[in-house]
Amino acid sequence: TAEVRVGGEASEGHIFTTGSDHEDRSPPGFRVKLPGRNGQEVVGPWRDSAALAEEDEKKLMAALADPNLDKLEEVLQELGQDSNAARGLDLQFERFGRVVLVVEESELDVIKSVLDHVLNWNASVKGMDPTKNEVKTYQLTDQEKVDPNLDVLSGFAVLDGKCRIFVLEGLRRRGLQGLVDIINRDSRPNSSKFKMLHHPDVGFGHRLYADFGTLPLKQIKIRMSIEKLAGQFDLYSMPGGVAVDTV
Repeated sequence: TAEVRVGGEASEGHIFTTGSDHEDRSPPGFRVKLPGRNGQEVVGPWRDSAALAEEDEKKLMAALADPNLDKLEEVLQELGQDSNAARGLDLQFERFGRVVLVVEESELDVIKSVLDHVLNWNASVKGMDPTKNEVKTYQLTDQEKVDPNLDVLSGFAVLDGKCRIFVLEGLRRRGLQGLVDIINRDSRPNSSKFKMLHHPDVGFGHRLYADFGTLPLKQIKIRMSIEKLAGQFDLYSMPGGVAVDTV
C-alpha cells in the first residue's frame, strides 16, 4: 500500500504513524483512524507498534458494524484503559492540559486547596520538602521549562480582591488530573461564585507558562477590578506591534 502523508503523519491504509520529520517523535507512534457514523472520524489511541494499531482497527471496525450503537463506546473505553497511557504514547503530541478556574475570594477552601496542591505536587516532583524555603526560591532551568516529561504544574493566578482567576497547565492524566480531582468539579455546578473550564480530552502540544519558573503558583495582584480593567478600551487598541514579552 502506498504511503500517504497527512500533516505530520503518514498513513498506510487506516493506520497512521508520525512522520520521521516530526519534531516530537519519541518514539514513533501508530494509531488507527476510521470513518465513523454521521461523518465523524473514529480515532484509536497511540501505540508503539503497527501490529497493536491493527488490533485496534479490527476491534473498532467490528464495533462500527454492530447494530448496537453502544458497542463503539464500550470498545473505545476498553482501548483507553489498556492503551500505553502510563508511557504517554496516547498523549504523545498533545500531552498538556489546561484548567481555568474563576472563584470569588470568599471561596477560601477552593483557593487554599489549589495553591497547596500545586506547591506540594511540584515539590514532590523535584524531591523537595514543601515546607522548606528552597521550594519558594527554586527556579526551573531552561532545560526543565521545555522538558515534555516534567510533571510539574505551571500557570498563574490573578486576584483583584473580589475574585481570583487561576490558569493552570500540566500533563494530562498525571499532575493535572490530580488537580482536577481535588477541585472536584462534579460536586458543584458553575455559579456566580465558582466557574471551572476544563475538558480532559482537549490537549496542547506545549506549555505556555513555564517561563514563570517557580514551584509555587505565580500570583499577580492588580489594583483595579478585573471588570473595570477589561473595560479599558486602550487595552484592545494598541498602536504598532505587541512586545514579545506581553502576557
